[in-house]
Order: sequence, then structure tokens, then C-alpha cells
Amino acid sequence: KTRFVVDLDVVYGSAEPPEGYTRLTHTISKAFRANINKNGPETYLAVKYSDLANRDAVYHTAQTLQDIFMVLPSKGEVEILQQIDGEHVLLEDKNMNRSSFTNNNTPMLLALRRGPRSGLCDLPLKAAVRDRFPLEDMTVRRPDGCQEEIVFPIQLPMFCFPTGVKLIAADKYSYPEVTSRSIVTTDGQGRHKYVACLVLYEPASEGSVKNLQEVYAMDMSKYDTGSGYMTFAGENTSEEEMVVYEPKCLCVVSNWPIYRSLKRFLMQLYTISLSSCRVPLERFVSTFVSYTPLPRPGASEVHLHLDKALVDVEAGEVSSLDPIVLHLPSQKAPPV
Repeated sequence: KTRFVVDLDVVYGSAEPPEGYTRLTHTISKAFRANINKNGPETYLAVKYSDLANRDAVYHTAQTLQDIFMVLPSKGEVEILQQIDGEHVLLEDKNMNRSSFTNNNTPMLLALRRGPRSGLCDLPLKAAVRDRFPLEDMTVRRPDGCQEEIVFPIQLPMFCFPTGVKLIAADKYSYPEVTSRSIVTTDGQGRHKYVACLVLYEPASEGSVKNLQEVYAMDMSKYDTGSGYMTFAGENTSEEEMVVYEPKCLCVVSNWPIYRSLKRFLMQLYTISLSSCRVPLERFVSTFVSYTPLPRPGASEVHLHLDKALVDVEAGEVSSLDPIVLHLPSQKAPPV
């Protein structure tokens, strides 16, 4: 009741099926042998199952079988198979029509079409912007003195998660690793936007995961698997139970490829967020985006100590974070 077929194979005679496969030796009544080759060597199907009662299968499932085809290569049906959409596997070395007579052997092959994985952490979810600063596009003054309108790249979520947003299931002591990446987008006028991204993970809420289960028909209550396979943030969990983490991507968009400065800002913002802070994180964002000047090309560097306001100089405290260095090379400087 809780299992589904993920693969088929062909087994001859008394040969053992591949590991993890079950040979179908009898028909449904158990009264007859399930030999599918009456005129030759005994031939049986072997089935591989995946069981949803296994907790790991809730998060990651094997590819299910969407369709099964019988193919006669001698009749040109391999070419027909190649014209059908989807991922196909032709079992070329598993003839199901072996004959005891050499002159009467027309191969009959099995072809499988595989479907997508459907575990909770296999589903590619759509990315969307949850918040941004500033909330509206704005006009800024460039270092060369010209005015320029800053337009938010609407395709940014797709670039942040090009294969879709995917959840991660791990125990509560194995927090997913924080990663960074760089992106360049181009608008309709050929202008580039340079983006630094920091991908981090937070425990998904119980409501959001249950909503996904309903949307993708993965409500485990319809299976006799009991409860406790899904664990959410805020519950009392044991060491063996899993937590579902959802990715979030922090981005800084710039007209200039100052990736090192942008990534350092994001990492320091994340570092500050890990402990209690008397200053809202939004204040650091607005300070960096709206009030930190970018020097003209070739001018002196600007050093920003993001945690300077948190340091008590009179008490002898010093900044624990490296300065964020903002600098544009001279327009006459040779390329690096």
C-alpha cells in the first residue's frame, strides 16, 4: 500500500535478480509460474520498489516508471521509441523472446520511460522576491556625475535559483552550508547589473511544508505509515528525526562589478544576524545601500566598518569585522 515501482529488469532461468529487485515468479493466483517466454528459456520480470514507509523516501524518491513499451527492433520500432518525449531506457541485452531454435529468434525488448522524482526535497519550487530595499526603483547619481535610474531586475529570482528552489532535509545538528555566488544580468538596452548572492537556510515552518504536501498530493495521512516522519521547527525532536530547511537568497545588485565588497557585506550582515543586536538589520542595509558613497574611478578607497556603531570605543572595544573596501579603478588603468 505504501510502495511504488521504480524499475524493471529481465531475469533468465534461476539467475538471481539484481540487488534490491524482486523476481515475479508466479502469477497473481500463485498457482502458475510467471514465465513470459513459453517457447524458450524461462524468462521472468524483476521489480524494484520504493517504500514510502521509509522516512528517507518522504524527502527523496527514486524516479517512478511512467510508461512501459514492448519494442521489436526488427520492425524498426527503436526509431519510433526515440521519437517519444521523455527519458527512456531500452534494455537492449534483455531479449524476452529467446527461442530454443536459432532460426526462430525475433528479439522482443523492454523499454521504460522514467518520470520525475517526487520527494518533498526533489520538487523544484518557484522562486519569488519576499522583500527588497528600496521598495521602488530610484534614480541615483553615478560617480561620473550623471543621473541614472536603477531598475530592479525582475528576472533575478530565476538567476538565484536556476533549477528551482529545493528544500533540504537534515537532522537538527547538520545545518546546511551557506554558499555564495555571483551573477550578471543584462537588460533590454544591453546594460549589465552585477549581483552578489548569499544562499542560507532556515527551518521551514510546519504550515508551509504541510501546504506543499497538499499541493503535491504528498499528504502522508493516506498511507499507513503512522506519524512522526516529518519534523518541523519548534517541535521536540530526537537526534534521529529530520528537519526540513528552506533556502533563502540575500542579494546586492550593483552597476559595478565590485563583487568582493558586495560579498563581504552580505557575509558580515549574516554574521551579525547570528547573535542578538540592538540595531535592526534593516539599518545596516540602508546604510550600505543609501548612505555609503562609492568613490569616483581612481579616487581613494572608502572603508566601511559595518559594526562600528556597535563598538564602545571608550571601553577599549575594537571592530571585529574587516572593513568593506569600496574602490573603482581609474578609467585609464589597464585591465587586471
